[in-house]
Amino acid sequence: MESVIHLTSKEQLNSLFSEENSIVFLKFTATWCGPCRTMAPIFKDQADFHKLNDSNKKFVEIDLDQHSSIASKFKVNSVPCIVRVENGKETDRVLGADPKQWIALILKN
Repeated sequence: MESVIHLTSKEQLNSLFSEENSIVFLKFTATWCGPCRTMAPIFKDQADFHKLNDSNKKFVEIDLDQHSSIASKFKVNSVPCIVRVENGKETDRVLGADPKQWIALILKN
């Protein structure tokens, strides 16, 4: 299984949220977004690290254009945006391409 999950359906996302004690990071992106491409390797590196360390953290990439209803549900109007979801509820987010803020959000306990 890849360290970054490329979302294919709302059901897939609900399944990730239903995992007990899970922390899910939703990276909202778009193919036309330059700053999103800049943040992609940082998100993947964090996903790889946490997967190797058997973390309860999951990393999900969501294309804004393909999954606009999910973006609307999370009130995401611009990208890049990373949303932290714990036990199915949003707990924090970072809007924009700021690597230090993204990493701080991911490492936060």
